[in-house]
Amino acid sequence: MAVLSMITCEGCGKRAEVNHSPADAPPKFCGECRARALASKRDQHFAELDTLTVEERLRRIEAWIYDYRPQWVPPPRF
Repeated sequence: MAVLSMITCEGCGKRAEVNHSPADAPPKFCGECRARALASKRDQHFAELDTLTVEERLRRIEAWIYDYRPQWVPPPRF
C-alpha cells in the first residue's frame, strides 16, 4: 500500500502529490522533476559514449557479456 503526500518540490517549488511507501519519508522532488533528472542523466551518459571509438564501445559490450551471470531462479513447484 502507498501513502499519498503533499510536498513542495525542491526542484521547481510547486506543490505536488506524490506516492511513497509508508516506511519511507516523502520524496523531496515531484515526478516531473525526477523524470527530467533521469532524462538528463541518460542524455549525459550517451554523450560520454559518443566520445568513445567504436572499438572502445565494443570492448565495453564484450566485458559486460563476459562478466554477466544470470541469477538462478528455481523452477516453480506445483
